[in-house]
Formats: sequence, C-alpha cells, structure tokens
Amino acid sequence: MPDGFDAYRKIVHDGDDLSTTALAELIALLRCVTPPHLQQEVSYGLWEGHSGIFGGGITADGYLRPTSGLARAVNAAAQFGSQITAFRDRRRADTASWIDTQLHSRLELSARRYLLFRGRLEPVVQWFRDTGPVAFRRCPDLIWPDDHSWIVTAPPEQGFTVVAGARELIDLLDSDPMFETN
Repeated sequence: MPDGFDAYRKIVHDGDDLSTTALAELIALLRCVTPPHLQQEVSYGLWEGHSGIFGGGITADGYLRPTSGLARAVNAAAQFGSQITAFRDRRRADTASWIDTQLHSRLELSARRYLLFRGRLEPVVQWFRDTGPVAFRRCPDLIWPDDHSWIVTAPPEQGFTVVAGARELIDLLDSDPMFETN
C-alpha cells in the first residue's frame, strides 16, 4: 500500500487510460472527499514518455546503396545534406527542450519523469502543450491535492489506475458500479 494512506484500490481498465466517462466519475468521487478550497488547485502529472508529446524523432538514413563510384558520391552528398538537416533539427529540438524545461516543472518518480501542471479538480483529457496537428489527448498519470489526502496514479502502460486515500474515498470507489477494483 502507498505510504501515508488508509487504503488503496487498483481500477482495472482496457488500454493505457481510463475512459473519459470513468475519469469524470472518479473526479466526482474525489470531489466528495475533497474540501472545496482544495478543489481549486490540484497537481497533475503527465509522463514525458507518452508518444505525441514532443513529436517524432530525427532519422538520417542513407538514400542510395553505394555500389558504384557515382552512387557513392551521390550517397555521400545526400548523407552530408541529411546530417546538416539533422544537426539543424537537433539544435532546434535542443533549444525547444531548453525552453520547455524553463516553462514546465518536472517530477521524477519511480525512474519516470512527469511534466507537472496545476488546475481545478476536473476530468482533464486534453493537454495544450503540443504543437502538432493532432491534439494530445490523455488522462493524467498523477493527480493529488495540496493537502496530499489522496493520490491517483496510473503507471504508464500498465492497464490500471491506483487510487490511495482515506477509507471514506475507498468505500465510495468500492460501491461505485462503474469501477472494477481490486
């Protein structure tokens, strides 16, 4: 059991995330046990390793197989051009990473790094930090109030979410037919 809590439960779900409906129901239960003043600012953590947060990687594969002198020359020129492009892209990515580090707090927990956000206690599924053409939609991996009376953690790629807190919260969770707990 997580330290400092009366009890905990694992909510089993399909895939990596709770459904939007299940997350909304869980947040409703958390609101029942969280004083209103603590519902105004809670902390959210989002694992950095989720695909789609930072975009794709940079690859610089060869363009032609060097079978002749001409092919080797064309291949060398193409690789040189791709190396310059890759260097420029890496420099941009490094600058973006540095700016990102200045803007977003992080937490390292169980050998994973999480981006930290603050906001009202509500079912957050869309994150506005991505710049790609497709919105990044994901349930938070960590949620906790300022008084640390409960915590919700969804270990990435595990297929369950852990809720730890006071016995009152766990009883509410156990009595809710929406959740399969153990």
